[in-house]
Amino acid sequence: MLRYYMKERVPESFTIVVVEKDPSYAHAASTNSMGTIRVQFSDELNVKAALFGAEFLRTMTEKLKMTLQISKEPNDILFNPQGFLFLGTQADVAQMEVNHETQMKAGAKVALLTPDLLRDRYPWMNFEDIALASYGLENEGWYDTWKLLYALKEKNMSWGIYYVHGEVVDFKFDNSYGDHYVASVGGQRFERLKDVIVVTPDRGTQVIQFAYSIIAAGHESGNVAKLTGLGAEKGLRILPLPIEKRKRYMYAFHCPDGPRLSFPILVDPNGLFVRRHDLEGTFMCSWTPKTNEQEPDPSDPFGNEAFFRDVLWPKLAFRVPAFEKLQLLGAWATFYDYNYFDQAGVVGQHPYYHNLLFATGFSGYGIQMAPAVGKAIQDLILEKDFVHLNMDKWKFDRFVDFVPAKESVLV
Repeated sequence: MLRYYMKERVPESFTIVVVEKDPSYAHAASTNSMGTIRVQFSDELNVKAALFGAEFLRTMTEKLKMTLQISKEPNDILFNPQGFLFLGTQADVAQMEVNHETQMKAGAKVALLTPDLLRDRYPWMNFEDIALASYGLENEGWYDTWKLLYALKEKNMSWGIYYVHGEVVDFKFDNSYGDHYVASVGGQRFERLKDVIVVTPDRGTQVIQFAYSIIAAGHESGNVAKLTGLGAEKGLRILPLPIEKRKRYMYAFHCPDGPRLSFPILVDPNGLFVRRHDLEGTFMCSWTPKTNEQEPDPSDPFGNEAFFRDVLWPKLAFRVPAFEKLQLLGAWATFYDYNYFDQAGVVGQHPYYHNLLFATGFSGYGIQMAPAVGKAIQDLILEKDFVHLNMDKWKFDRFVDFVPAKESVLV
C-alpha cells in the first residue's frame, strides 16, 4: 500500500524497490488470519484510519482499474459486509460506553445493544453473563486478503515497481558528513543510512542504495530495525523498535446446525474471536489471551488441535449451544507484529535518522490500516508532514518521550 500511494501521486519520480522475504505471502499474517476490517477501537485515530481503509476497499476496483489504465478488471476481493459484535460483562460496560462515544465522534456507525435486544436478534446465542454489546452497523466485514495483496502487487508491477525476493541482512551508513555532531544526544557523530544489503536465492548478495528506507516487515520489523543499530547500548539508537513476534492459533470448523447469515463477527469477553466463513456451516475462530503468560510460544510454527478441544470448544458451546456438535476441519498458526510498548502502530520517521521510516506494529490489525498508513507515508516523504490524517501520536518519538498511544480493543 505504501508503494501504491507513492506511484499514484508521482508515478515517474521515484524508483521503488520492495524486498520480499516471502513473495508468495504463504506465511504472511494477512493471508493466515481472519481477514477482517472493523471500526470499533478505543482510540480515535485507529477509528479514523479504519474508516479510511474501508473507503479504499469500497472503491478499490475503480481505483485500480483507473490507475492501471488497462481493461483488465482488478481481482475481486470478495468483501463480505458483516458487523463486529463485541460482547461485554458488567465490568466492561463503562469502557464500552466510552469507546462508543469515541467511535461515533470519529464518524463510525456503531450501536450499543442491551441483553433484551441481543436475545431478540440472536435467539440462538447465550447471553446470561452479558450486560452490553457493541455492534458495527457499517464499514465492517471480511475479505480475501490474498486477492487484495496480489491485486496491489500486479498494479505496482505495472507501474514499474521492482519486487526483489530476498532477505535484508544489514544496512550501511554514509559517513561523509565530516565533523557533524548531534549535541542533543551527547555529541554523537551524525550518520545517515545509505545502503541495504539483501541476500537473494538466485543472485547472491545485492547492495541497494536508497534515499528512504521504510520498515514494514510485520513481526520481523523489530529484527530488521536492529540491523540499523536501533537498540544499541548507548547513543542515538539506544531505543529499540518495540515490535516482537506473537502467535495466534487459528481454526476452521463445521457445524451443520449452526447459525448462517445472521452470525456476526463475534468477539467474546472470554477471548473468542469467531466469524462465519460461508453459508454452508463453516466457521473460523481464534482466541486472544488475557495475559502474557497465556501467550503461545512464537517459536513453535504449528497449530494446536488439543487446545481447541480442551479450551476453545467448551467456550464456543457455552456461547452458541449449537456448537456442541461441530467438527474441527483444520488448525494452523499465524504470527503478527505486536507492539509491546502500547499496542498501537508505529508510523513515520526515526527522530534522528530521517530517511528511516516505519509502518508497522499494529498488533494484529495492520492490513486494515494499510491504506491510511500508506497515505501518511506519502505525505511525510512528499510534504514533510502529515496532511490527510494526523498520525503524530504514532511516531517513534513517543518512545523517547514515554507517551503511550494506547489501544485497548485488541482481538
